[in-house]
Amino acid sequence: MGKLISAAFLFFYLHITGIIVREYGEFVSATSLFNTPMTAIIESMVLVCSFAVLGGPEVIGRVSEIIVPVVMLLYIIIFILLIKDLEVKNMFLIMEKSVKPSLMGSIVPQSWFSEFILISSFLPFVKDKKKGMKWGMISVCSVMILMVLTNIMNLFLFGKLTASLTYPVMVAARYISIADFLEHLESIVMAIWIAGTFIKISVFYFILSLGIAQWLKLSDYRPIVLPIGFLILLQGLWSAGDLQELSHYLATTGAVYILSFQVPIPVILLLIATIRNKIQQGKGNKQNEAPVNH
Repeated sequence: MGKLISAAFLFFYLHITGIIVREYGEFVSATSLFNTPMTAIIESMVLVCSFAVLGGPEVIGRVSEIIVPVVMLLYIIIFILLIKDLEVKNMFLIMEKSVKPSLMGSIVPQSWFSEFILISSFLPFVKDKKKGMKWGMISVCSVMILMVLTNIMNLFLFGKLTASLTYPVMVAARYISIADFLEHLESIVMAIWIAGTFIKISVFYFILSLGIAQWLKLSDYRPIVLPIGFLILLQGLWSAGDLQELSHYLATTGAVYILSFQVPIPVILLLIATIRNKIQQGKGNKQNEAPVNH
C-alpha cells in the first residue's frame, strides 16, 4: 500500500512540475521571446534547474537566500511606483453577492498554498527542527502577504478589468510612468518571474528525484536527475495544448486535483505517524515501569 501511494505521489509531482515548467514557458513566450520555440525555452530552464538539483538541498537553499530578498525588493518597488495611480474605489463593492463567491474563489489559491507540504521533505536535512518549523511558517505568512499585496495592487489599479488580464502584474509594470523617464519596467517582472520559477522548479525537481531514488531504493539520486529532467520536459510539452487550455484546467479541475493529493493524504499520514509514536511511547513507559528481577 505504501509503495502504491508513493508511486501516485511521484507521478503527481512529475505532472505538476511539468505544468509549472509549461507555465514558465508560456509566460516567457507571450511576453518577450515571441519567436523562440517553446521547447527551447523549457529546455533551458530544466537544464539550469538540473544543475541546482545535482548540487543538493544546500545549493538550492543558498541560491534561495540570494534570490528571495531581491524578488521581495522588486515587488515592493513596483508597488511604491504605482501608489499614485491606485484607486481604492475599484475595490468596492466587497462581497456584493455574499461570501460564497469569495470562498469558491479561494479554492485555486489554496491549491497553490498546499504545495508548502513539500517543506516536510526538507526536514531530514535540517539540523534544528524547531527552526525549520518556525521559518516554514514565516515562509507561508510571507507568501500570503505578498499575494494579498499583489492582488490588491491589481484591483486598485484595474478594477473589474483585472479578471480579464492574463498577466496583470506585467501590465501594471507597463503602466508605470514617472516624469516620462522611469517607465517600461517589464524587465523587473521578468526577473521576478524567472527567479521565482527557478527556485520553485528546483524544489519540485529535487523532491521528485529524491523520492524516485528512495522508492527504487537507490543509494544516490544524482544519476537519475537528468533522465527525470527529460521526463519533466515531456510533461511540460504535453500538459496542455496552449495557454488558454492550461489556465482553464488550473482554474477548474486542476485545483481539486492538486488539493486532493496535497491535503487529505498528508493529513492521514501525519495522524498515522502520531498514533504510532504514542503507541510506541506507551510501550516504552510500560517497559520502564515493569519490575526488575534480581
